[in-house]
Amino acid sequence: MTDTATRPETTDAADPRLGEALKVALDGPYHAARQAARDTLTAEEILRDPSMTMDQARDWTLKALKHLSTKGYGNTGFTLPDQPSDPAAVVNGFEALAHGDLSLTIKAGVQYGLWGGAIEGLGTDEQIARWMPDIVAAKHLGCFAMTEMGHGSDVASIETTLRTTPRPTRSSWTLRRRARRRRTSAMPPCTALLQRCSGSSGWTGSARACTASSCRSAKW
Repeated sequence: MTDTATRPETTDAADPRLGEALKVALDGPYHAARQAARDTLTAEEILRDPSMTMDQARDWTLKALKHLSTKGYGNTGFTLPDQPSDPAAVVNGFEALAHGDLSLTIKAGVQYGLWGGAIEGLGTDEQIARWMPDIVAAKHLGCFAMTEMGHGSDVASIETTLRTTPRPTRSSWTLRRRARRRRTSAMPPCTALLQRCSGSSGWTGSARACTASSCRSAKW
């Protein structure tokens, strides 16, 4: 323990170079991208008025997401027809949004990471070229549902399947879920991205799902 007689003297103002050096060290190899976010993002863009109603907050979040997509936050780094993926840019852009309203951060994560990421990682070249530009621009909005009655958000054990039956003109899709003995309530309509599906065409992966009144079995 240091007593007052041997304690080193301190100045009123710390050397600003120390703070800057610490910031650079903590930012690591992505200091330039992180500093650009600190320099260009404003409080009005990422901070929501806490007095807003739920409807107002939802409206603000969507508008903020669309606005920030024009500045490259949350949506930079995803695969486009003329642009390879850049995972570091994806993480840095997502991280920048977390300095503000976390509802905005999560909405960006679903729109670009879950919805866009499913198309980017599992879609064909034609699907990526067709959908990704509008997904990245927040013009084609999506969602990702991974919860089933009985075991919550256990993606690895999901029981709902989506299978395609190829036909000469238009393939049909069948969404099927194993019935459970106990049902506490009727399953509401949903739009989902399912984690597990397969078809005789050989394509497997996530897929958009149903708007039926029950997800046990639906065709469209």
